[in-house]
Amino acid sequence: MKFFDKLSFKIYSLIILMISLIFGILLTNLIELSDIVNMSEEFISEYFWWTVVTTLILIVWSVRNIIYGGNNISETTSGILLENKNGKLLITKDSISNLIETVVKENSKISNVSTKLEFDESNNITVFLNISVDKGISVKDTTADIQKKIKETVKKTTDLDIREINIKIKNIEQIDVIKE
Repeated sequence: MKFFDKLSFKIYSLIILMISLIFGILLTNLIELSDIVNMSEEFISEYFWWTVVTTLILIVWSVRNIIYGGNNISETTSGILLENKNGKLLITKDSISNLIETVVKENSKISNVSTKLEFDESNNITVFLNISVDKGISVKDTTADIQKKIKETVKKTTDLDIREINIKIKNIEQIDVIKE
């Protein structure tokens, strides 16, 4: 949720709480309805323009929350939300990262894999991949092969496009491969 939405929700909740408390006090006869009406009339007559402006703001705010309040912002930040006539599908960042790491780990000359993903408005993915490679490989050929395999696998599995794959070699080391 964005900051304004959180603030809006909290303030609006406080307003509803105050209204509920007033009704609760009225129901228990701690204050008479005529007392509240008199206080409201005095306040409105003394602060007429403030009351009008506040009322208009609350009306606009209510309409805004009714129209836009149902959008779940957190869904789209945790993955890619796809919709069709049958419903919705949320493919999370974790699932895409796991898929990418599985593809990379198929190459026995690569280790210490970590991924970071970014999505754009068109659901295109940018991948940031950190890896360690074996000292005996061609880094250029191996990374080009990995980029190609990642793009193909993600497209085949999720039908999503990867815009680019940025690879950072964090270490070149001797990777011991256990032969079976």
